[in-house]
Amino acid sequence: MSANRAPHLSQLIHAETPNPVEAEKATLKARFATASAALIAKAKCLPDDKPELWEEKVMWMHQWEEKTEWEDD
Repeated sequence: MSANRAPHLSQLIHAETPNPVEAEKATLKARFATASAALIAKAKCLPDDKPELWEEKVMWMHQWEEKTEWEDD
């Protein structure tokens, strides 16, 4: 196509359009990966089962409940 010619209508119609389902799947996969990584990191920080760490463990459990609470978007 030369520089001074507009594209034909058939060229515009056949242009690739993004698939909304695939875009949503990619977004959900990314969100799941982020949430999974955050939960794994939090699980690795669980305090030991010692009486002197009881307060830290209770605080950890509250934070875990907040992170794993179901949210509707």
